[in-house]
Amino acid sequence: MIAPPDRPLDDDAERGLLSCLCKGDVFAVALDEGVNEATFANPLHQELWKAMVSVDNAKELINEVSVLQRLGAKRIEALGKDKVWFVFNSCDTSGHVEHFCKMAREAERLRKVQNLALVMLDGVANRRS
Repeated sequence: MIAPPDRPLDDDAERGLLSCLCKGDVFAVALDEGVNEATFANPLHQELWKAMVSVDNAKELINEVSVLQRLGAKRIEALGKDKVWFVFNSCDTSGHVEHFCKMAREAERLRKVQNLALVMLDGVANRRS
């Protein structure tokens, strides 16, 4: 397969979105915007998203404490405590959640387009061989 270039990524939007989700009861907004695990290209952000989904499924309020409890001390250490707190402290309010959702989803769409283009190019290259 053709080697993919750097994947479209909006680390700031992913981080801002996750931080917003810990600042208010806005998880449903993210779900309504179509945010899911594939929205996050950063593995740390994917892990935090999965923890938030788990907290939400348990009908608990999503905040820093509930997410940390869901992850557990060993997993937090493995992910990097400073990195996790950097995500949590990236935004002061939940008011920007829709903006960050749109930005992160756009990067996700660009990754999908890029992947489709690479698959098509790979198919063309294989037919020529």
